[in-house]
Formats: sequence, C-alpha cells, structure tokens
Amino acid sequence: MEHLVYASSSSVYGANTQMPFSVHYNVDHPISLYAATKKANELMAHTYADISELTRDGGFNPFTSIEDRVARFVEWYRKFCGEQLNSRQNWRNENMEGIEIIDHNGIRYAEVIWARARVNKTFFFSPPSSSFQFGLLAHEAGFRELAHYHKPFERMINDLQQMFVMQRGVVVIELYDDNRRLIREVQLNAGDAVVLIHGIHGLRVVEDFQAISVKQGPFIGAEHDKINVEVTR
Repeated sequence: MEHLVYASSSSVYGANTQMPFSVHYNVDHPISLYAATKKANELMAHTYADISELTRDGGFNPFTSIEDRVARFVEWYRKFCGEQLNSRQNWRNENMEGIEIIDHNGIRYAEVIWARARVNKTFFFSPPSSSFQFGLLAHEAGFRELAHYHKPFERMINDLQQMFVMQRGVVVIELYDDNRRLIREVQLNAGDAVVLIHGIHGLRVVEDFQAISVKQGPFIGAEHDKINVEVTR
C-alpha cells in the first residue's frame, strides 16, 4: 500500500458554529462519543501513515444539509474512484507482459495468462465486482502471510466463469460470440491458463492433456451447468 485515504466527520468540531468548518479550526472539544471516535480515527490514520511512510488524504463534509453532504460526497467519491481506476489501468498497461485480453465488440470474452507472465507484485486482473477473482501472487523471499481464514458471507452469482490451468499437453480453446460465430482460437500449452468470462466456448485436444479446472459453486447438476449449441466456424 502506498497511499492511505481516511474519512472523518464534521462532528469533530463539536459546538463550533462558524460555517463552513475548516481543517484549521480546533477540534479538542467534541460533544458526542461519535465525534470523539472520529477524532481518534484521524489521529490513528496520521500516525499509521507517518510510521509506514505513506502519503495520506483525509476529508469530511463541512456542509450542513443532507443534500449538500450527499452531493459533495458523490463528487469526491467519483473523483477518487476515477483516480484509482486510472492508476490501476496504468499499472496494467505497464505490467501486462504475458497477459492477453480477448475482447470482441466491447465485450470481454476471456483473459489468457501465458506461462511466461511475470509481475513484480501481487495483482488481480479481475475487477472487484467480478464474481470470479483471479490474478497472480508474487512476493519476495522472506515474505510471510499471517495465518488467517476467509470470512464467509452470502454472495449472489448469476454467471458461471471457468478457468483452465494447463499442467501438461496441448489444447485449443474455441471462443464464439453471442451469435455463435467463431471469433478466436487459443492454443494452450503446459503452464498457460485461461479464464472464460463470457460467451460460448469449445475445447479441442491436440495432445493428451491435464489441466486444473476451476468454476464457481455449488454444482447443482449438469442440466444447470452446460447447454450444447450449434455453432458457426
């Protein structure tokens, strides 16, 4: 992490009646427990950023009406998200060696992670909103991840993506658009991987192969998992 963003609240100004509030005003006399916790949040954020040598941004909304608060927050959030997306896209453009994105008519059909792919640090290629998260993990020698578990919570999934990680052999993945027309063939060898994101796909074995196949669950029967269709090559 290189940049810390934290959110505060105008409640930290307590009984101050001078509007709009300013970051230069004193905040030593909050009048609610909520305000006290927000001031503590600011202190912890600044301290953590200092000891971790991070740049930091913090903010609150100095306007009093709900409409103003919502409007200003939306404006800030859009700006912040735009900057983060631009940063993520720039990083992808600079670090996409060995990664191939297959788009057709503005739709993403697949992403291929070739065996030669290299990244300097862990990076997930799927957007956070995707129901199928995939990426490359990369750490320097000596790195240790703390023991942990993944918190269970209910997720809603209305698509079914699939990933192949080739272990041996050679296969050709056939990709078709929504009109059942062939748009691309991708040959995979040992070490290559593909994520099938959208559309119709087929598989043709060139050499005896073995691959790890990953899909979302639960599996509730083949009748809900796969539909065979006629395609045009």
